[in-house]
Amino acid sequence: MEKCTIYSHDLSYKQVIKILRTHLPSAEINEHEIKNGMLIMAKVKKGFFTRPNVLKIIFKKRRHRSDTLSKIECELTQKLAGIVERIETLPADNKNIKTQLINKVKSINIELPFQAEPLITAEFQEVLKELSQTGDALLYVHPNPTLKRSKVPYFADKDFNLILDEEGHSEVSKLEVKVDERYRPLEEVHYDKEQLLRKANSEDFMHLNNIIVYKHLPCMPKAEHMSIRSVTEIIQRAYCLLIVALYGEGENRQNIMRMIIELGVTGFTPQEMELLYKETLTRKERSDSAWRYEALNALLWALQKVEVLSFPSDICSVEGILGLMVHKSVDEFNSDCELRAKDQIVDYLDKIYRIHWTCVEERMHTQLDPHDVHPRIVFERYYALRWLMMYQNRDWDEIQDVM
Repeated sequence: MEKCTIYSHDLSYKQVIKILRTHLPSAEINEHEIKNGMLIMAKVKKGFFTRPNVLKIIFKKRRHRSDTLSKIECELTQKLAGIVERIETLPADNKNIKTQLINKVKSINIELPFQAEPLITAEFQEVLKELSQTGDALLYVHPNPTLKRSKVPYFADKDFNLILDEEGHSEVSKLEVKVDERYRPLEEVHYDKEQLLRKANSEDFMHLNNIIVYKHLPCMPKAEHMSIRSVTEIIQRAYCLLIVALYGEGENRQNIMRMIIELGVTGFTPQEMELLYKETLTRKERSDSAWRYEALNALLWALQKVEVLSFPSDICSVEGILGLMVHKSVDEFNSDCELRAKDQIVDYLDKIYRIHWTCVEERMHTQLDPHDVHPRIVFERYYALRWLMMYQNRDWDEIQDVM
């Protein structure tokens, strides 16, 4: 199976069907309504005794068309905001193309996951090409034999040229971003007093600490409408992050494997397992892994093992974290943990969400970080607490996706 995702500023469902019927005239094409979109399946039979080639496309669109992500009001805008956050953390040989890519993502209105079995045949590639060019699209590609501009996941333009991969490489120097002034402002969303007070308190904190406030950002859902993970699940995740961070810091692999057994750590994600099986890590892998101490610190705060989360300019105490965890197994640690009140967690999540957005916006427009705020500390806390509050019910690796 080969797959990628098409993101378009302006591509209609009728255009998608027309392109499929044009390029796959002999295909059996079926359409099914699914949650938040339409599933289109095209089967191309090559012979009586051979399995058909199958193309699956899911058509999803924003609740309201826009050129910005000024309001996070549907599943797709939530995802696009997550993509922007992910791009912001990527290295980039060309800083300008990274900025243009972020602006391009903000202008997206249509998402088309594109999945071919067993592979993207020549005729499927023609479908992909016309969809991309008709929709002035952005592609997110998992490397495969057909589309292989990079060895790691990457963004490509409508002509399949490499915009930016996860190692920071680019092949293009300019990316066109459409802006359409015809789109009307989104209708006002009404919030209750609890939500408005939480937002106001977060913004007051930011004003007091000279952090730029973006007033257009929406309120968090009410705490009573948000789900939260169990203490047991949070503790397992915390120990997984501990192991990953230790490996990133340089702990040898033999000691890491021994600690996993002795502490009773389970629940590593696929990406973490892949990392831990590597004999040596790249500089970026070491850095990203070591920063997980900050995500871990946020989870320990939620478990009331850390009393206060300091202002997000101060790196957490690694020595303090190790003292809390390395001499206790997961089961022993679990025996005296109690989750902090949900309202407190949502209050802090609201605050760190707004600070994170400021970090993203300011670095994109000025290439500078907000005064006295460390964007990576902010990012790790925000990542951990979104997972804790079951962001779109996603697993740990999927929080950043994107993707």
